[in-house]
Amino acid sequence: MFTFAILASLMVIAIVMLLSQYMSYNNLSQVSQSLQQAEENLQTLQVLSLLGNSNSTSNCGILTAGLGTLSTQLSQIGSEVQAADMENQSGAQYVNLVNQLSYARIEYWLLSQRINSQCGGKLTTVLIFYKPQNCEYCVLETSELSYLQGIDSNLTFVGLDGEWNLPVVQAVVSSYNLSSSDYPAIVINGKYVVKGYLTSNQLLSVLCSHMNSTAFCNGSI
Repeated sequence: MFTFAILASLMVIAIVMLLSQYMSYNNLSQVSQSLQQAEENLQTLQVLSLLGNSNSTSNCGILTAGLGTLSTQLSQIGSEVQAADMENQSGAQYVNLVNQLSYARIEYWLLSQRINSQCGGKLTTVLIFYKPQNCEYCVLETSELSYLQGIDSNLTFVGLDGEWNLPVVQAVVSSYNLSSSDYPAIVINGKYVVKGYLTSNQLLSVLCSHMNSTAFCNGSI
């Protein structure tokens, strides 16, 4: 009986481990597919920005809508990556996914700058630097930006983990002379840097000071 109990316990442990590995594999596969789709959408948007009359009203509308959709997609993938327990978020698979996501976010931000220039500065682009651990204000400010983006399609933003150990990420961080104690920090239109948490009213005031006329800045919403 004792031997049987041991064997039964070992079988239960083995089954739990197999199920855990299976779920982890499924999570990885789903996130990888989502990221691949986002990268394809990013490439499509890059091509569209180089074709035809880039500053036409119709083309700018398509590009702006595409940026908004892609921003939401990248944000969702970031949440999925953060929630996935891939080798306790320290293994090679997790690191590779975050590297890919970081590159995609930087490419998105650079593309948003180019589209903004092509479309006569009608957009307001925001890059928010955050740290994933012990930064409640980073979550709050990102949520507020997401809300404001939903109100005004001319506002587009993307987040970047400023503590991630990737040369290109650290190069962007250094270019704005930021450190971990500054997070959350936002860069508006690639120029204006605001360090530290902003309340909703402060954030709206800062954004509106660098925006063209928008519905929520002039009070029509």
